[in-house]
Amino acid sequence: MKISIVVTFYNIEKYIRECMESILGQEEIDFELICVDDASTDNSFELLIEYEKKDKRIKVIRNKENIGQASSRNKGIQIAKGKYLYIMDGDDYLKKNALSTMYSIAEDNQLDVLTFSGEAFPDNENMKRFFERYREPYIRKGVYDGIMTGPEMFCKFITNGDTNGNLCLQFVNRKFYVENNLFSENSGRYSEDSPFFIYMKAKRVMCITDILYMRRYREDSITVGKKRSYHFESVVIMLLRELQIWQETYLKENLNLILEEYFINKKKAIDKIYRSLDESEKKNVKF
Repeated sequence: MKISIVVTFYNIEKYIRECMESILGQEEIDFELICVDDASTDNSFELLIEYEKKDKRIKVIRNKENIGQASSRNKGIQIAKGKYLYIMDGDDYLKKNALSTMYSIAEDNQLDVLTFSGEAFPDNENMKRFFERYREPYIRKGVYDGIMTGPEMFCKFITNGDTNGNLCLQFVNRKFYVENNLFSENSGRYSEDSPFFIYMKAKRVMCITDILYMRRYREDSITVGKKRSYHFESVVIMLLRELQIWQETYLKENLNLILEEYFINKKKAIDKIYRSLDESEKKNVKF
């Protein structure tokens, strides 16, 4: 098995067919597709089962209760068998030949991580204003020649003003992922994408500018919707884990200075999330 694709779904029946068809239509590549339904209350699960019955490459898992994106992803990754691991969201979709491009470059260069560009798009007219603010971060604007270590690449993203987030822009060697225990933090119900853990452990990383992923912005998504107390709790948990990994990682002084800037900006972003909470939500925060 060359690739294991793990996709999470929660009440997104409207987008499932576009997502699934974009994956199943990938040519000349051997993969398994693990779909994790996080206790959807719409027809998402039924649609996934419909696909599973038609295609032996698909395996559907259904959570008994809603446990959040991070824990759902972990469940899928734990049963994955492919040499490489790719995680994506069920309301987005892949560009044509994306998987074969990812695989060939990662395999030819024996990479721990391959990263690439994505293109954001609004789901409807109401999302256009939000979309104009966030359309660019998924496009790699910097120049990234050759193979770097993970910390070098992560810091290069920061100095170039490029995105360092979103797991959907990372194609990862599964053995490397599992052996370094890079699973998402289960204690945080809300999963803010942070490949920080992956990059701090990686020895061989490449970045290409090809747009391989289409990122949808919709009104009721975790990214766009109103923030709750568990959003704040989750990003704090993630920050603490990132700080711990940074402390355990020996880096050159120039890289540490760049990461110091990264954490200062992350702290500001978390403060902003807390200020955006309603007073009732602030009272629900558990720490």
